[in-house]
Amino acid sequence: MVRLLFLAGHRAAHLADERITLEFSVIIPLFNKRASIGCAIQSVLNQTHREFKLFVVNDGSTDGGEHIAKKFADPRVRVVDQPNRGEAAARNTGIRAATSTHVAFLDADDCWKPEFLSLIQQLIDRHPAAAIYGTGIEAIEEDGTRSLPESVERFIDMSGRLDYPSALARWVFPLSSSSVSVPIGKFGEVGLFDERLKLATDIDMWVRLCLSGPAYFDRRIGATYHKDALCRSTTVQSEFWDKRLFFVDVLHERLQAPGIALRDRRNLERFLAQVTYEALVAKANADREFNLGRAMRDRKQHLTLKHSLFGQARRFKYIGRGLFGGVP
Repeated sequence: MVRLLFLAGHRAAHLADERITLEFSVIIPLFNKRASIGCAIQSVLNQTHREFKLFVVNDGSTDGGEHIAKKFADPRVRVVDQPNRGEAAARNTGIRAATSTHVAFLDADDCWKPEFLSLIQQLIDRHPAAAIYGTGIEAIEEDGTRSLPESVERFIDMSGRLDYPSALARWVFPLSSSSVSVPIGKFGEVGLFDERLKLATDIDMWVRLCLSGPAYFDRRIGATYHKDALCRSTTVQSEFWDKRLFFVDVLHERLQAPGIALRDRRNLERFLAQVTYEALVAKANADREFNLGRAMRDRKQHLTLKHSLFGQARRFKYIGRGLFGGVP
């Protein structure tokens, strides 16, 4: 953490002259993405903004994807090997290895547009004190068609400042693990990715960052991500219901910290109510012995009255849209 704060101190000097071109540390966590890691790396090398170092953190891959990464001869590409510890741990390894004032993230099965880092540099030039920066991202469906993200216009003011808690409360997810950049010093302030979480580690981090300072967003598309049919399946949804509820517990505990604006707290509580509802109904869909009513009573502190009544009325009808079903 001392090193992160040291780098943060240099950040102000770098930004004092807006003509200085920033160097980014780019982090790609890799686990069994042999088919796509080459394209992801190439999309970084194709950036119009040329000042970066790329850290591919091989999280114990067993499909040989790390060998593809190591074939790139560009001196800016470095592969870091570690035993399998999960995506959050891989990102944390990358952050610790980072040598730049800002880090940017990309998933191993996604790609950047050539101008992504340039868009981020422009945001930093205009808003040097932000906690996180992001761009628009488009989805590639299973059939190869592209779909634009949900509109985020109502959550962004004239300056480009993003109201992330308000967006989450309305089930809109503008920040993605493949389209954001963070000043490295912020990790010394809010902590690293939570390695206890097995999913939604990125959302947990974006919430912490957005509660610590402003977020700025460029509506232009800077990246693409691939939707995964497996992750949207009812079976997988039900298997991860307990992990979703653990995510709710962790974020709910964070909201008890002093100093959080009442509006932000209420928006995030509304978001957690929806996550809780989806997790419980997904479990009920897969397990007919599961007592949904009792589970909702046990979780009433996380549910709104609307969710409780709706869940009772449609006890075994799961609406397959949401946080853990294809949202970046």
